[in-house]
Amino acid sequence: MNDGEKKFFPARVPKKMAKLLHDNHSLKVLALGAYIVCFLAITMAITSSFRRPIILPLDKNGERVKVLSKEVWSEDQVQEGVKDYLDSRYSWNPKNQADHLYITRKFISDGSRSAFDKTVTELLQFSKGKAVSQRVYPVDVKVDMEHGFAHVVADRINEIQGLKAASLLNVKLYFEHGKSSLENPWGFYVTKEEEIVSQ
Repeated sequence: MNDGEKKFFPARVPKKMAKLLHDNHSLKVLALGAYIVCFLAITMAITSSFRRPIILPLDKNGERVKVLSKEVWSEDQVQEGVKDYLDSRYSWNPKNQADHLYITRKFISDGSRSAFDKTVTELLQFSKGKAVSQRVYPVDVKVDMEHGFAHVVADRINEIQGLKAASLLNVKLYFEHGKSSLENPWGFYVTKEEEIVSQ
């Protein structure tokens, strides 16, 4: 390099170029890191969208219900299980009907699931395109631990294509105690459902 070139490129220029190149390299590394984080976030979002939501059962005080062992199974716990069952089995609208009935399946004993699935299939076929909604409000829940059934009386409101009708739900739920799970922490399983029709 001759003296004329030195005038155009002072000694500090290579240092600035080196710093600029270093900053440019750091920027590329940070940009690559941001792309990786974005990719991971999108992957997690897509994966989560295909998973069913986790259901956390809460008691009347808003505290999470603990998974119970057979030794501490009581009438109060059975009543909570019955109410949760009623909420998913008999309270739904066109948007969440399939989801509620899927949750209800978690409360059906293994031996009764095929019959329940048949009933659900018929109900979904009947409800298709008819904007069917249903709500129940338990009035009385009596549990007979000795004979393994719960007698439920509830106000029921049905709506089909905007037409509403109120009726009484009078049903006997025969149950057994099985394995507790996150969706069914009480271990409450319905073996038979017998609707009592007033004469």
